[in-house]
Amino acid sequence: MAKYYTKVTFVVIIGLTLIALSFFNFSGVNQQRVERWNSYTTFMESDNLYESTVAVTTLTTQAIRVEETSTTESPLQRKLLENLTTPLYNVVKEKGFGPCGEYFKLRTSKIHDIPRNFPISGKSFCSGDYPKVLFVVPSVANAKGFKNRLDIRKTWASALYKKDWKQTSRTRLAFFFGSSGLKAKELEGLKNESAKYEDIVVGEFNDTYHNLSLKMAVTFTWVARFCAKVETVIKVDMDTFVNVDLMLRLVKKLPISTHPKLVFGKLHVSEHPPALRKGAWAVPESVYPYDEFPRYLYGHSYVVSGAAVRLMAESFPFFPIVPNEDAFVTGVMPAVLNITRFYHMSFATPGAVAVVVVVVVVVVVVVVVVVVVVVVVVVVVVVVNVVPVVVVIVVVVIVVVVV
Repeated sequence: MAKYYTKVTFVVIIGLTLIALSFFNFSGVNQQRVERWNSYTTFMESDNLYESTVAVTTLTTQAIRVEETSTTESPLQRKLLENLTTPLYNVVKEKGFGPCGEYFKLRTSKIHDIPRNFPISGKSFCSGDYPKVLFVVPSVANAKGFKNRLDIRKTWASALYKKDWKQTSRTRLAFFFGSSGLKAKELEGLKNESAKYEDIVVGEFNDTYHNLSLKMAVTFTWVARFCAKVETVIKVDMDTFVNVDLMLRLVKKLPISTHPKLVFGKLHVSEHPPALRKGAWAVPESVYPYDEFPRYLYGHSYVVSGAAVRLMAESFPFFPIVPNEDAFVTGVMPAVLNITRFYHMSFATPGAVAVVVVVVVVVVVVVVVVVVVVVVVVVVVVVVNVVPVVVVIVVVVIVVVVV
């Protein structure tokens, strides 16, 4: 029996080596592989955006350059990667959602005005080569906000400014602010920043944390007014890192032809999201009388079709502004306006979890392949009794390639 165990051990070692070589390409394209394996498009990071995302950005940038020039991926490897990044869109369906009736209808007359004056209008933002995709980023006019904007321009959004990447030639980014409460020095600083980067928009409203829903209403109003032809708007928080390449791939395959009015993102985990009455997220009953929200998307990043943006912009004055921005924009308003909500399992995940998920997926695949190889080899050795080592190696190679 000793010779059988020797053969099995030898074959297992060869199998593991072949598996390792099939997953990790040491020619320099392995960075592309890691980036492509990671089908998550956005990552929630720490306050120091540049330091927490620079490794990912370097990885993504190198992957982009490699992909545009040459690759050594085999057809099998490319097929596996395409399968991992192929969108499988799901429509949000309510399960036992209680709220209904007159509340979820537009009022017959205006109940408030959405500010339409913009001290820094950015009205030329969409002139010339009209953008098809627009990233909108709510920001704040303080030192930390300024640093974070610089970090975003240097990292995940850098390709949007350099215009040297064909995927982003019709994609722009704009930061949004409210002017009420701004000091003269802060407003002057934003004007200087706007002159330099041409990506600043300031509206006349009180820019506070509890006014995020109003801030998005003003943002959508600006888009409908100055960028009316934009096809897709992607809202991104300041502390969120975006894999622009994969985000644009997902957006490109959205079923806008059949569902022109849609929102898209990562679905909130709760099937019955509660409307809290106490704490930082409290919602007054006078504004929202129900105990739960419609199912909605996480607010760190979500996608809204141009048609849905324009419809919401027209409708905001006729509906109460619910202070929970993500629930309001991606849950309540879609329920009121019959806007389809889509979600995708790989739209977003916390950065640390993304790494763990990728590692777990790779490990599971490797373990499965190893088990299959070992079982096949043991069966062959035991049943056939004597098998030339060359034949065993061929069997291992075939199993690895097939899997």
